[in-house]
Amino acid sequence: MASDFPAFVAYHHEHYDVGSYAIDSANVGKAGALCFLNTADNEVEQCGADPALILGLMTGPYTARTIYPDSKMPVIVLDQGVVVGMCSATTPADSHLTDLYGIVKLASGNWAVDVADTTNTRVQVVRVDVAAGIFYVKFLPANLQSDADVG
Repeated sequence: MASDFPAFVAYHHEHYDVGSYAIDSANVGKAGALCFLNTADNEVEQCGADPALILGLMTGPYTARTIYPDSKMPVIVLDQGVVVGMCSATTPADSHLTDLYGIVKLASGNWAVDVADTTNTRVQVVRVDVAAGIFYVKFLPANLQSDADVG
């Protein structure tokens, strides 16, 4: 089935760190939104279409920052070993396993696997749950800021 839910860390938890970052004041990204570290001002921002750089998953919007020390938000920093559960407008199938796809931000604000995009690939499918509509993916190292020792 097609699905729409926030991205989440599914397994290989030992492969990610949680960093504390200043969040851009214009950021309205919700928990599970993909983000990057803007090195021009060292603030985290929500990713745009076909993101070239991905730091990780946000834990909330700018407005939630005040509950954290120094108003720095935790960000789940991804590396190529972390498996993330993502939704899609396409029903997952075994035929998607090992394939590379792009990602897209849905109207809901959730990020989804875009099986129609095989040009701007950002993820590789490693497992599927057809009944729940979940694609389990690993992000490609070329797009991960953590693999470039940023953060």
